[in-house]
Amino acid sequence: MIHFLERVFSPLANLTSGVLELFYSLGAPWSLSIILLTVMVRGAVLFPLTIRQVKNMRPIQDLKPEMDEIRSRYKDDRRKQQEAMMDPQGAPGQPLAGFHARARADARLHNDVSGHPQPRGNHPELR
Repeated sequence: MIHFLERVFSPLANLTSGVLELFYSLGAPWSLSIILLTVMVRGAVLFPLTIRQVKNMRPIQDLKPEMDEIRSRYKDDRRKQQEAMMDPQGAPGQPLAGFHARARADARLHNDVSGHPQPRGNHPELR
C-alpha cells in the first residue's frame, strides 16, 4: 500500500519541490516561494473550477422566480411544492425536468448492451 501511495504522490511532490526550488533559485526567499506556489496552484486548478461552478449556477438562478412562485402557491404543503418543482411536464429549462426519462432510457440502453433483461410491468417508471 505504501509503494502504491509513493507511486501516486511522488510525481506531485517532485513537481511541487521543483517549482519551489525554481522560485528560490530566481531569488525569492522560501516564504515568498511558498506563497507564489500557492497562488500558482489556485490560479491553475481552483480558478477554472470556480468559473465552471458559476456557469452551472446561472440557470438555477434564472429559475429562482419560478421556484419562489411555486413556494408561495403551495406554502402549506411541502409535498406539493416538491411535486411542482420536479414536474417533468414543467416549464422549459427546469433543472430536473427530463432527468427521469433520460435515466430510464440510459438504463434500457445499458440493459440492451449488457444483455440483462428489461424490467416488465405496468408501473410508469418501468415503461
